[in-house]
Amino acid sequence: MVYVRHGVFGWNKRNAPILRSINVNIPSGSLVAVVGQVGCGKSTLLSSLLGETEKLDGNVYVDGTVAYVSQQAWIQNATVRDNILFSSAHDSARYEHVIDACALKQDLEILPAGDLTEIGERVQKNYYACYVLYRLLMRVHF
Repeated sequence: MVYVRHGVFGWNKRNAPILRSINVNIPSGSLVAVVGQVGCGKSTLLSSLLGETEKLDGNVYVDGTVAYVSQQAWIQNATVRDNILFSSAHDSARYEHVIDACALKQDLEILPAGDLTEIGERVQKNYYACYVLYRLLMRVHF
């Protein structure tokens, strides 16, 4: 659960607030996308929810796990499985659930060693965001 009431946030207390009158109520288990024009405060809002900005006023309550996907997608020079699990423990049932939810089974069958195939610089940049999504889904309940 994420709850913000009358939130006012800034990068420091000396300068004017960047975000004002923020009210958010996200129930536990929700999957939320923050969208908007360039420069409208999406990243600052998420940074504020993660405690990376100064809360100048209001109430903020975060209960449970929050997963964040940055604007810069990236992958490691490692196996497909390692790029999906990243630092998560290997929970076979959860891993299979993510593979099924993302329709990855067919893709993995094509690879020489399945999910143990080494990837990295050989993967096209437009696939980086997919791996970020897979990692995200390993961390949240859906």
